[in-house]
Amino acid sequence: MCSAASPSLDATGQQKQHPYTYRPGCLLALIASVLLTACGPSGLPDNLVEDPGVMMQRLTPTPAKDTFFAAGRLEYYAEGKARKGKVEIMARPPHSVRMHVLTFTDDLLSLLAINGEYFTYFERGAKTCFMGPMCAAPLVSRVPMVSKPAVLLRLLEGKVPLLEEPDRSALTFHKADGQYKLVLEKGDHVQTLSIAADGQTLQKATMKRAGETLFSVSFKGKIETGGKTVPKRMRLISTSPTADLSFEYREVEYGLQFKGDPFSYECPRGTETRYLVCEEEAK
Repeated sequence: MCSAASPSLDATGQQKQHPYTYRPGCLLALIASVLLTACGPSGLPDNLVEDPGVMMQRLTPTPAKDTFFAAGRLEYYAEGKARKGKVEIMARPPHSVRMHVLTFTDDLLSLLAINGEYFTYFERGAKTCFMGPMCAAPLVSRVPMVSKPAVLLRLLEGKVPLLEEPDRSALTFHKADGQYKLVLEKGDHVQTLSIAADGQTLQKATMKRAGETLFSVSFKGKIETGGKTVPKRMRLISTSPTADLSFEYREVEYGLQFKGDPFSYECPRGTETRYLVCEEEAK
């Protein structure tokens, strides 16, 4: 039992004042108790969501509307190579994105510009610069979902697409970690989502097909800016294409007016421009 020590007398016969003394393990028990009771006396959220359909409505991403600029730190592992540096992102919903990956001394490593249905991709030191329709972007860029700019923009704000009209759905609340678990199944696809006790903040999403993981994305922390909340950190692990990307925001601004058209990018002079076609068209 966690309790105060028994009182004792000093040399004058007055009762000594002792701080509360806890036995080993009591502090951990107290922390666990606080975490559970934060959700209510039963360890459940005060406004428990039990209907999977209600949770799906809360998590279904709406189209992004506002322009934004973001800067942060990037770690990227793919094809046996590792890159660490800075990243700058400009976005004009619903289909325009420009991403710069830079060294810590602001030298350009790679650039991806998306303008509507077309993209341009270039890496420092490469002799070839690539252009083509969005469906061909995954051939050169290892960023998952790059061929769907509207989805990519919502991912940067902590939102992921849900399986539409699933065959089966289930929602449970796990008191052990204080999270909801939403499981959606459609055909051979299974999507599992972990949601915070507030019933709105997505913490992790995993997509499997025929038992094999296609990708997982997790979010931690938050930044509040311009009346919006975005995750401070994101980690995206993909098996097709194979990549492990971690991103931490340092700066986020909404409602900016960009000069000119930064989303239309011409390949650098001295490089060979290669126009790609989609895999389906190449067959």
